[in-house]
Amino acid sequence: MNLAASQPFLFFFFTTQFTTVVKSALQAIRERGLRSFLRELKDDGFTKCFFDGNLL
Repeated sequence: MNLAASQPFLFFFFTTQFTTVVKSALQAIRERGLRSFLRELKDDGFTKCFFDGNLL
């Protein structure tokens, strides 16, 4: 399978993964509130790695 044939699958895969992440984040914000959500991100270190792209 060449890359061109796999691109629609990759687009679908990353789109569904992104959608899942966004839905989970919104659910967490609804449950805990925005301040608590942001505080947890900071405590876990996500705010440091977010801007330099090292989330993986």
